Amino acid sequence: MVINYVAIYRTAYQVTFNNNTVITNGGGGNSYEIDNAGIANNIFYNTALSGLYNASYPSNVTNNLWTGTTNANYVGSNGNIFAADPSTVFVQGSSPDAKYKLVAGLPASGTGAGNVDMGAYGGADPYVVSVLPAIPTI
Repeated sequence: MVINYVAIYRTAYQVTFNNNTVITNGGGGNSYEIDNAGIANNIFYNTALSGLYNASYPSNVTNNLWTGTTNANYVGSNGNIFAADPSTVFVQGSSPDAKYKLVAGLPASGTGAGNVDMGAYGGADPYVVSVLPAIPTI
């Protein structure tokens, strides 16, 4: 899903923001602020890091991947990966949602907390392409 804004503000309590693929077009209206939360196993595509670091309401930021950006607050710590090349992360398929599936064996594959895939296609309840059920339907 392509989003323009994510906001989880400092008054939130015990929020987890896990296994998401956050994509923006990089325009001025695209931003996010996630305070006081556990943030893990996400992929941030074409987004800046400024919305995650609030010293007064810090989040626990672990095992995430960013394409094309870096931040001194998180470099080399907690399994975070920075400045990844999107062509090594996503399969770039033709459908709007399948193109964000992970390339097997590369940066986001199996490198999340608990050795799961990062992003929406990873975790205990992964995203299903086009939200079609796994069984035949009539």
